Amino acid sequence: MPIFDRSYRAYDGQLRTGLAWWVIVKQEMRVIFPTRSFLVLLGFCLAHVVLRLLQIVAFDILASNPESSIARLVREFPLKVDSELFYQFLTTQSFLLFGMILYAGAGMICDDVRNNLMEVYFSKPITWVDYTLGKILTLVLLGLGLSAAPAILLVVLHNILAPGWETLEATIEWPLAISLYSCLIVVPCSLVVLAGSALLKNQRDVTISVVVLVIVSFVLPESVSNIFDNTWIQIASIPGSIFNIGAQLFSVDSEPLDLSPWHSVIVVIFISLLFLGVICRKVHRCEVEV
Repeated sequence: MPIFDRSYRAYDGQLRTGLAWWVIVKQEMRVIFPTRSFLVLLGFCLAHVVLRLLQIVAFDILASNPESSIARLVREFPLKVDSELFYQFLTTQSFLLFGMILYAGAGMICDDVRNNLMEVYFSKPITWVDYTLGKILTLVLLGLGLSAAPAILLVVLHNILAPGWETLEATIEWPLAISLYSCLIVVPCSLVVLAGSALLKNQRDVTISVVVLVIVSFVLPESVSNIFDNTWIQIASIPGSIFNIGAQLFSVDSEPLDLSPWHSVIVVIFISLLFLGVICRKVHRCEVEV
């Protein structure tokens, strides 16, 4: 039979769309997790979770049997399980998460540009949106996995160890507050690290620049506000704004800033969109050049 009488087998499958970003996430996770430095940072985060776990177990034992030997041992320690405990847990965890996200994300974009990996990514059916979304979600999933996820599990554990309608009624709103506060911590942190990685050329410069930016943003507005006796200057403190919103979500009496939480919300949203715009512009320009 002549060759022109034969036909090629038709492709019966369908092109998968909408999941290209997941390839980026899996690749980044595969690169990050085996590194020793990341495992050390991960160990610190998990150690903090274990400490809070022991605190909740000790409190529930104390509440269920005040005359036990363990209860007498821990009676003098501040172990009360309330909304402020989870606010303090997430606030303390935020500093550990910042170090972990900075280590994981500082080289995500600049290393790809330096090693000419953008050509590899965009030669495949991956758009700049998939690339950007994959990088952001990698850091966000890492952060939420060590903030919101363990905190919600601790709430569930507290309800198991101290069952009853009173416990359920007291904790029913905590998971929502935990989720919102965790996102407020993780998302802006991930965006500022990736924006630095998009603007600078190597991981060391990104690390130094982001650390300096966060320290200046945390310390300088508070100092200048005290000098000029003007609380509106505190609005420039991005970490303070995040902690201020968290204090409102958990109904904590002592708020970090003397400003309305709504002002803090506006600042955090504006900064997040600004850094997101920087990332998108850089990645889109790389796709066009390829």
